[in-house]
Amino acid sequence: MKRLIFHVFSRRVPSIRLAFICSALLLICVPSARGENEYAGRPILSLVRDNLTEDKVLAMIDNGADIQTESPGQYPLPLMYFAARGSTQVIEALLKKGVDVNAVPASGRTALMSAAERGQKEAVEMLIAATADVNLEDSHKRTAIFHAASNGHIDIVEILEKAGGDAGSKYVGGYNDLMFAAIRGDIGAAEKALADGGDVNGATTNPPGLTALHMTVMFNQPEMLAWLLAKKPEVTPKSFNGTPLAMALAQKRTDLADQLRAAGAKE
Repeated sequence: MKRLIFHVFSRRVPSIRLAFICSALLLICVPSARGENEYAGRPILSLVRDNLTEDKVLAMIDNGADIQTESPGQYPLPLMYFAARGSTQVIEALLKKGVDVNAVPASGRTALMSAAERGQKEAVEMLIAATADVNLEDSHKRTAIFHAASNGHIDIVEILEKAGGDAGSKYVGGYNDLMFAAIRGDIGAAEKALADGGDVNGATTNPPGLTALHMTVMFNQPEMLAWLLAKKPEVTPKSFNGTPLAMALAQKRTDLADQLRAAGAKE
C-alpha cells in the first residue's frame, strides 16, 4: 500500500487516472465510507426482504433507517409490518425509538389489528403492554377483536377481551358465532351457536353475502362443511365473491367441490 501511494505522488500521473486511483484508495483505506450510512433516511420497508433476519433489520434501525414513513403494501407502516410477522425484537426496537403504537395509516388499521389478524400472540401481548388501544376501529368499523375472530384466532380474541376489548365488536358487518365456528372448524362451537338460535343461512352485510358455508370453503374445513351440509342450508348462496362451489373450484379444492355438488350446489 505504501509503495502504491509513493508511486502515485512521486510520479507524474494524468489527472483522470489520478482521480480514479484516489477513489480506489478511499474505498480500500476507508471501508466505512461505503456502508456506514447506507440505510440512513431510507424507508425501512423499502429495504426489507422476506429472507432478512431480525438482526439485519435491527442493524438498519440502528443505522438510521426511516421507521415512520408509509410504504405501499398490505401493511404500510413498519410497526404494522413487523407486528404481522411476529418479529418481537423489531417491535421492541421500534417502540423504543418512539414509534406510535396506535398510529393509523390511510388504510385505517393499526399494528394491533395486523398482529391479531395473523394470530401473532406474542406481538399482540407486547403491543397491549405498550398501551395499544384494543378498541380502535379501522375504516370498516372493525376492531382487533374482529380481525382475530374472523381469522380463527380464538386465543387472541380472549387476550384482547381480557385487555378491555369489546366482545361485541366481532359481530360487525353481520358476522355471527356460527361463522366463527366454521372458520375454526369447531363443530362443538357450531352446535352451540345453532342451539342458541343461530341461523344456518345467516349472511354478512359487509362484505355482502358470506355465509357459514362460504367460511368453511375459505378456510378449508372439510369436516365442518360436511356437518353444515347435514343441517340442510341453502347450498348455493351468492356472495360478493361468488357461491361456495365457485370459491372451492377457484381454490382447486376438489374435495370441497365434490361435497357441495353432491348436496346439489351450483356455481
